[in-house]
Amino acid sequence: MASLAIVILAFLAAAIILTITPGPDTALVMRTAVNGANRRLAVLTSLGIGAGLLVWGVLTAAGVSALVAASPVAYDVLRVAGAAWLVVMGVKALWPARRTHDAPEETTTPRSARRAVTTGLSTNLLNPKLLVFYLSLLPQFVPDGAPVFA
Repeated sequence: MASLAIVILAFLAAAIILTITPGPDTALVMRTAVNGANRRLAVLTSLGIGAGLLVWGVLTAAGVSALVAASPVAYDVLRVAGAAWLVVMGVKALWPARRTHDAPEETTTPRSARRAVTTGLSTNLLNPKLLVFYLSLLPQFVPDGAPVFA
């Protein structure tokens, strides 16, 4: 029992450090929160991000992330798709700046609940760093003989 408690505490420490480290997900939620969107859309964006993390966890437990990591072509497809998604998000964020200051401002934040969740989910699923993270870090916290999905 003591070893399970140590594993849980070690995982908790790693999860806290990784959670407070800023990244694309943090920027997305902050952009949604400060660009005139209501708090609900920022929370829904966070829920989409959390759903993406859950999907990565399930894929890792099922072994799919190991297959993607083992296949250079599959990893490159994920990497290019992620880069393309970041470019699209960047263009959407910069597009309103092309107008003069006299024109009404156009918001770049999601305007609907579905769009907020989809944006958070897409940003997370197309991030190849999460594949590497889940593949390299999470298995260390699964004790030998323990059910992987649990």
